[in-house]
Amino acid sequence: MDLKKNTKELSINSRFDQLLFEISSRFVNLPANQVDKEINNTLKTIVEFLDIDQSIFGEFKGEDDTLKIIHGYTSYKWQENRGILLNALAPNLTRQLRLDRVVNHPFLPGDLPEEWDKEREYVSRVGLKSCVGVSLNVGGSVIGVIIFECYRRHEDWTEQCLQHMRLLAQVFANALERKRTDEKLRKAFSKINELSERLKAENEYLRETLSSQGQYDEVIGQSRAIKQVLGKIEQVANTSSTVLFR
Repeated sequence: MDLKKNTKELSINSRFDQLLFEISSRFVNLPANQVDKEINNTLKTIVEFLDIDQSIFGEFKGEDDTLKIIHGYTSYKWQENRGILLNALAPNLTRQLRLDRVVNHPFLPGDLPEEWDKEREYVSRVGLKSCVGVSLNVGGSVIGVIIFECYRRHEDWTEQCLQHMRLLAQVFANALERKRTDEKLRKAFSKINELSERLKAENEYLRETLSSQGQYDEVIGQSRAIKQVLGKIEQVANTSSTVLFR
């Protein structure tokens, strides 16, 4: 019996290794704007491979450790809507994941710590039987989590399988960080373009102001508006066109 069990585990681990290689290949050189779509595809692949019911992907937002669900796939029935704050439903679990600790509860709700009241209430309400949560760590900073859930049965994962989940989380972490970096660069370029346009406008105003100085001494007024009008007059002064300034 033990030999059959060990052979089965070796087969699962071997196939998991192959799956991790395939998943890693999907994200290599993947454009940042396609990361979200590929994460959803990969969650589906993992749920089907492990024969579990649901997997959710959360990202820590802001400085208050808000954990927001941004991706997910279910083969059973959807329990957590995208956009909800997981730290509101499961604050203790969220706290453990924020500390980069693997959270493994194969026999829910019985194996929850006594003080995890909110988690126990939630698990009992939705019928969750087993779950594993793994942190997404980049350079020592936890930026998100991936959680694997079973609703139809209890699942006691082997240490080798948990290690595979950690490796999978690292693939997701790198992809999410690349997306974040791309978004930061886009915002920086947008800001640079905005400042560039503002500088052009100010240079134009300065040019118009300088070109009109000393030529219209009979005009009373030194406001910005008057100087802009004088600059525009200078632009059309040498033409034969009739121009009305209002």
